[in-house]
Amino acid sequence: MLKIVRLGSKGIYQIVGTVAGQRVRESTGVDSEAHAEATRIKRENQLLEETACGKRYTPCFTEAVSL
Repeated sequence: MLKIVRLGSKGIYQIVGTVAGQRVRESTGVDSEAHAEATRIKRENQLLEETACGKRYTPCFTEAVSL
């Protein structure tokens, strides 16, 4: 489960925790709690989807052109 943590009294929020055995510690890049919470929810859903379905394959430009 991920949570948001503020660094300092007026600092930027960070996302901290573990999802499906994968440790996460990254900056949200915002100082608003509401925006940080939205970013946390989006990131947690992304990690759960990657765990269930695997990472999406994105072809590089040369592969896309040759198809």
